[in-house]
Formats: sequence, C-alpha cells, structure tokens
Amino acid sequence: MGKRSFSLYIAGILLLFVLFACGFVTLWIGYDRSKEGKTDAEVNPWAEVYKDVPWEKVPWKDFPDDFPWEEVPWEEFPDDTKWEEIPWEEVPWEKLPDDFPTDKVDWEEIPWEEIPDDFPWEEVPWDDLPENFPWDKFPGAHEHVYGEWIAILPATCGTAGAEVRFCELCARAETEEVPPTGEHIFKNSVCAVCGIHKIVVESASYQKVYDGSPLRMEEVFVREGELLEGHRVVAEGYASLNEVGVTENRFVSLRIEDGEGRDVTHSYVLEAAFGTLEVTKREVTIETLSFEKSYDGEPLRHDEFTVVGLAEGHVAILTFGDGQTECGSSDNFATVKIVDEEGNDVSSDYAITLRFGRLTVR
Repeated sequence: MGKRSFSLYIAGILLLFVLFACGFVTLWIGYDRSKEGKTDAEVNPWAEVYKDVPWEKVPWKDFPDDFPWEEVPWEEFPDDTKWEEIPWEEVPWEKLPDDFPTDKVDWEEIPWEEIPDDFPWEEVPWDDLPENFPWDKFPGAHEHVYGEWIAILPATCGTAGAEVRFCELCARAETEEVPPTGEHIFKNSVCAVCGIHKIVVESASYQKVYDGSPLRMEEVFVREGELLEGHRVVAEGYASLNEVGVTENRFVSLRIEDGEGRDVTHSYVLEAAFGTLEVTKREVTIETLSFEKSYDGEPLRHDEFTVVGLAEGHVAILTFGDGQTECGSSDNFATVKIVDEEGNDVSSDYAITLRFGRLTVR
C-alpha cells in the first residue's frame, strides 16, 4: 500500500470516530435536557415502581404541584410496604386523596419521636385515621373534647338510627347507633311508619258457684285490631281458681300462628288484657232436729240434723251443745264445720244457713 493510500485510510477512520463522538455527545445532551427541570417522580413513573418504593429517598418536597396523586394505585400497595420509613415531615398531606390507605400503615412502627416540632399537624387527614390509631404515642396527644351529639339518621319504631359528635380540638368524629324507639304510631291498629299490626288479646271471664273443683276458662278473643287472613291466637298456661274469690284469668304465653302452625308473632305488636275468674260461695242450709221428753233428771240431747246444698263429696260436721236437763225448752244448738274429701276445712267457701230445732223437757 502506498503512502497516499494509507493516509486516506487513516483519515477515514478519524472521520468516522469524530462522527461517532459527535453523535454520542448529541444524544447525551438531548437525554440530559430531557431530564432538565423534572423530578425523580416525573422521570420514574410512580405506577412502575410503587411496589418497591424506597420511601426514605422519595423527594417529597420536590413533587410538582400538579403531581397526579389521584392516579397512584394506592389499593395495590403490598401489605409489607415500609410506611414507617416515610419522612412524615415532608408528606404533602393536603394532596393525598381520600382513599389513601391509612389502614395499611403500621402506626406502631412510625418513629413519632423523630417528627419535627414544625410538623404541619393542621394538614393531617384526621377523618381518615383508623380506629386503632395509637393516640398515646402521638406527639401532642390530647383528650378529646366532644361536642353535642347530632342526629344524622333518625331512629324509627323498628329501625336503628345514628348520631355523630366531633372533637372540638381536632375535629375527630365519633358515631354511635341509636336503638329503635319502639314507639309506633297506630292508626286503626296499623302503624303508619312500619305497617305492623297491633292486636289486643283478652282472656274470657267466667263465674261459678263453689263446687270444690277448679274454675278454669281457656278462651281468648281479639278485642282490638284484626288478624291477617289465616292467622290465629294461641295462648297457654291459663290460671285457675279453686276456692271462693276473684282473680285475673291470666295466661303465661301468647303467640300468633299462621295456617301451617308457624309462629308469626313478629308481624304483630301484641298486648294482653285479662278477664276475671270468680267463684262465689255455695249456699247450704243445715237444720238440727227438735225433740222432747218427760223430766227424768238426765240431759235431753239429740244430734240429728238435715243438710241441703253441700257439694258432692263434702261432709258437714256438727258439734252439739249440752242439751236440756230441767223442765223447759231451749234450742238444739250446734256448731258446724264442712270438710272436703281430703278432710280440709272448706267452711269459708259456703254461705251457711243454720237453723236450730227445740229441745223440750216436760
């Protein structure tokens, strides 16, 4: 190869090197300019790196005002995200969306003691903090001072309501359920609010003369309101009355059944009313017999008597007086006790009319 040819070869190589160098420099300058004025968050799209975010390196202060917080896929953050490494003093709270996953934050691990004195507490999204927020570890923690309860959902006769109150210091909300009032507004025995039926069920009243057997009346009727078609009242555990007196005809349980015997009491507001059971005294007439004799110095006594009106199985027991000894006449006096089959004294259950015969000694 001649000297001229070799020089041209070297010049060509140098020219190619210069062109390559110029191209590289141009690409580098272009790439560098593409980054000019942009933050790391803009250069590295959040959606591509969120699963392994080095929180301690996130340049929170450099985030642009128009950073698209609403596009960050918060719900996809893994459970082991290192929330405790977030530099809280730099977090732009006012920009965080309503669905920021505070429930995933391990609040116990946050280095509260490292939070600076000038932390922007007024920007903390208090309403989004979870119920298990560790207030005892929170810098400047305070005892909440709540205002009056405010009804946000009125309770009705059959449904619960709700009310809320707010801390006057941090605006933290506290809600609670208000139980149903149970106070129905009835019109023609039907609640105008929930439509439930009101039924007043009354037991029957009955009266009888004492006869030694229990008085029991197992009968009820609907005194107020109307049962739905096919429904019936079932009452159990009725009272009874064994002796003279008056008592309420109470029952122990009351329910409403449909045509197939299913309990449908929940469809009604039941009220019970009670009739009476009354047993009146039984009238009985007892009469001692008369007798007479000539004077013989011995007492004249006669213990025979008649009785009308005793209940079956009952017995009248009479205890007679000393009789008549001297000439003259006196009542064949006696006292009475009436007993039942078991020997129990049931005299008080009778209205006893006692008539005395005469004992006469001539």
